[in-house]
Amino acid sequence: MNKRGISPVIATVLILMVTIAAVAMLAGFIVPYVKKTLSEGTECLDYKDYFQFEESANNCIDSTNHKINVSVKAIATEAGKNISKAGESEKNIAGFNLVFNYKDGSQVAKVRTDGTASDSAIKMFVASKPITIPRQGEWFTYVYNFPPNLLGFTNAEVYPALKSGRVCDRSDSIRLINC
Repeated sequence: MNKRGISPVIATVLILMVTIAAVAMLAGFIVPYVKKTLSEGTECLDYKDYFQFEESANNCIDSTNHKINVSVKAIATEAGKNISKAGESEKNIAGFNLVFNYKDGSQVAKVRTDGTASDSAIKMFVASKPITIPRQGEWFTYVYNFPPNLLGFTNAEVYPALKSGRVCDRSDSIRLINC
């Protein structure tokens, strides 16, 4: 019998080529996925304390008229960043979500840079002024008209919303007092 097989050198080269091709194909899928995941996971880092409640303002609840006043400010610079970098962060802001917590749940009002709000119950304190998002260093007071059947509001929270559609973790919280 005169059987011939492939030489061990050729077999080794073929195995290496198949392995390299498999790694290249996997890398084509894995690398973009990991980049996207890392990007999404870190995009909120710059906005941890971006919006805060202006404590010198009148953040309170008027239960008689079913209104909550909250003053939201955008910080002038993020911690550890220079002003030009802070300005870049402002370009990615789409607005914020206000969450009003009460004993049995919460109410959410979305306020966006295009002058819209998810709920007609949220207005600017100056009624004739269109909904405006504070720029860095500014603050505005918003009035939330809550339904009469909801009682016991305790605090308000603010969550930055990015143009990518992502809503970041809570940026600040404030206890509501009676007006």
